[in-house]
Amino acid sequence: MELKFKIEGLDCPNCASSLERELATISGVKNVSINFMNSKMLVETENENIEEIIENIKKLVKDEEPDAILTEI
Repeated sequence: MELKFKIEGLDCPNCASSLERELATISGVKNVSINFMNSKMLVETENENIEEIIENIKKLVKDEEPDAILTEI
């Protein structure tokens, strides 16, 4: 399943890259892609525990990038 988010407030492309690596370590996440220029994030997941995966994504983004605003689209 592919989850789509708008992520605003990232400071730089390096921050986006670092966040991608961290998000990829979440159980159930297969692939993460953050487009810094258009503030979009795509997360490819397994089809199980979607709600738990989303909560873990939100928590990690808040912990790693406190100024970032993450919105599901």
